[in-house]
Amino acid sequence: LKLRILATTDLHMNLVDYDFVRDEPDEERGLNRTAALIEAARAENPNSILVDAGDLLQGSPMGDVVARDLPQKEGEIHPAYLAMNILKYDAVAIGNHEFNFGLELLERAQIGRDFPVLAANAYRLNPDGTPGETLFPASVILERQFKDETGAERTVKIGVIGVLPPQIMNWDKDKLDGKITTGDAVEAVQREAPKLKADGADVVVVLSHAGISGAPRQGNDENFSAYLATIDGVDAVV
Repeated sequence: LKLRILATTDLHMNLVDYDFVRDEPDEERGLNRTAALIEAARAENPNSILVDAGDLLQGSPMGDVVARDLPQKEGEIHPAYLAMNILKYDAVAIGNHEFNFGLELLERAQIGRDFPVLAANAYRLNPDGTPGETLFPASVILERQFKDETGAERTVKIGVIGVLPPQIMNWDKDKLDGKITTGDAVEAVQREAPKLKADGADVVVVLSHAGISGAPRQGNDENFSAYLATIDGVDAVV
């Protein structure tokens, strides 16, 4: 059985093929255009999941308007998550720019989404200032029905972990200090991957909102993606 992982990242609220700065159409951007590629890829291999590795809610004038001028009302779904609902995303990681508008907007934006949002190395603070529970779930097991190469139906359990740069505590210190804290992403995945395997995951996929560094790992690294690929039990890194 061949599993296809379809992934987007750094959408930055470019949901439609329009440049709002120039006020003109732009065929080189837009999740609405990517939707056609997603549809075609799913048709090639229905044994697929669709994930996103973060930086979704900020980065275009649409994102600023939603955050500052037309904030969500009771019962409304954030347009980014509404688009992802329509496209049937399976799981999404939180990126660093998700925190640019503050925690209140980020948490309000979660209303009405149909898929898990993950962040294994961002933690709420306990009353004594120590790290507590994760801000979002650290990981999830997606249970999917796929067909193997003989045409037989198979249940596949896909473990997914999301991690982000711990440096958000520097980049958005004014919005996050005293509310949450972060930890080493590699250690978070080392913690979560064995749990997923123990819970029956056939494969483990990490959604990593980070770059790749060839330097030796120091701990609390910003560009940690390559290190994740060396962790026992991790089958794929996005």
